[in-house]
This record gives sequence, structure tokens and C-alpha cells, in this order.
Amino acid sequence: MAEQKASNVVFHAREAKSFNLRVNNSASMHLPGVQCVETDVPAPAAAGFRITTKYWPHWDSRALTIKISVVITRTHNQRFKVVTGHINLPSRTGLPVPHVVHRRELVPATGECEGGISLLTKRADVEANCVVNGHFTAVCTEADYDISMIPDLADVSFQVEGETFRAHRLVLAARSPVFKAELYGQMAESKASSITIHDKRAPTFKFMLEYMYHGLLPAAAADMDDAALKMEFQHLYVAADRYGLDTLREMCEEVLCATISVSTLLSNLVFAEERTCGKCHKLQVP
Repeated sequence: MAEQKASNVVFHAREAKSFNLRVNNSASMHLPGVQCVETDVPAPAAAGFRITTKYWPHWDSRALTIKISVVITRTHNQRFKVVTGHINLPSRTGLPVPHVVHRRELVPATGECEGGISLLTKRADVEANCVVNGHFTAVCTEADYDISMIPDLADVSFQVEGETFRAHRLVLAARSPVFKAELYGQMAESKASSITIHDKRAPTFKFMLEYMYHGLLPAAAADMDDAALKMEFQHLYVAADRYGLDTLREMCEEVLCATISVSTLLSNLVFAEERTCGKCHKLQVP
């Protein structure tokens, strides 16, 4: 009998930037320790980068957690404006199951690595909700472009703490009901080509725009210490709440919960009380 592969990649027929990582749950269960299964994702040589998926069936010592990563590596000397990734774990029905994803982490950009994204989840949740015929599927996407870097298509700008951010009305309106009302409704901003934001920090507004365009948490967060990370994600949580970005708000909650410590417990609880942050109300010091 031919040996079964632990994982393989299948591209979506209509979208070359999107692919499925199909994992053989039974075959990968027998891998020792924290051994990783790597799968190269085909990319045109002219693209100048390589995509690799990595799967750890036993991420922690008790084999309770699995980890999946999409890693982007440069193959040419030039740097790219943006190369990003995203991972989702659909259920057996193909619909998302929010509680299956334990948390997402950024892969920091170092050397030739342009970064990436990791997903961690409990094995029991995956087996209960996602496994079909001994396999489960991770839906992955990558993007080697940045629409926000095409200035001739930008049709609105924002002034925040003296900095200018150019953007695209259609993109913002599609992601945020608040921006949709402001930019296409009866409000004064709908006619303005430049809008001043008074109640947000420039770094926070930039991070929020990055999320709206790419669906990812800010890459700069990988270089922050715990205190700076907590503060920035509190600001980002408030911005997400203000603009109706529910998924971003939930991701910020996950980060705040993951960075809890004795020194940050009180400030996190105060923030949770002020902002009705449900997950943070249940925080416990590890």
C-alpha cells in the first residue's frame, strides 16, 4: 500500500491566490514530538517569493494543540510592498466555527523571510468539528500586492495627527458599515476628499487600515514588548468598535487575553469594564 501523505495543497479553481491545505489527520498523528510537516506551494518563478505551509500535529508537550503556518520567503533580492497570508479552518459543512481557532500569531519578518501568519487550535476542537474521512482542510490565501500603494486609484485621504493616509472609498465601505454611512450617506464626509480624524492615534489608524485591506493584524506587533502590545491593541480594539469591525475587535480581544500577566491584570480588567470587553472579563493569570 502506498504511503499516505500527511498533507497536500489544492489550489482553488477560480483564484490562484487561494489554496487549501488538506491534512491527513490519521497519518500525521504518528509523527514524533514537535516534528513539522512542510509543504511547498507552487508560485511563479517571476513572483520572486516562495510560499511554504507548515503543520505541527503536536505543538505542545501534551499533544493537545496543533499549529498551521503560511510562511513567505524571498527568492529575489528586491523587497516587496506587501506579501501577506491568512488561514481559516472551516467546519464539516464548510461554514466557519469561531471557537475552533484558539488564536492567530504573526510570523516575524527576518532575513529572507517576509513574514506570514500562524493559526493555533485545540486538536479536540478540530476533530469534533472539522475532520471528514480522516482529513481536515485549512483555507489559505496569499497576496503579493497592496492596493493602498496604488496612489492614482485612491479617492479619499485621512488626516490623523498630522499624517496623511490615502485610501479607497469602496474598500472602506465594503469592510465597515460606519465608513459606508460616512462616505456614501448623507453625512458631510461623503462629499469631502480629505477627512480629519480627531479621536484616533496615527499608528492605530494605520494598523486599522492594514487590517481592512489585508485582513491581518499589524506585522509591527511582532516587535512590541508586552506593555506596548497591550496598549496598542487596546487602542485598536476601540477603533474596531468605533468603525464596526467586529472580527478585528474579536482578534484584539484574543491578543489582550493572550498577553495577560500579573502586571497587566488590573489594567486589562479596568479596560474590560469600560469597554464591555466580554473575553477580558474572564481573564485569569496563567
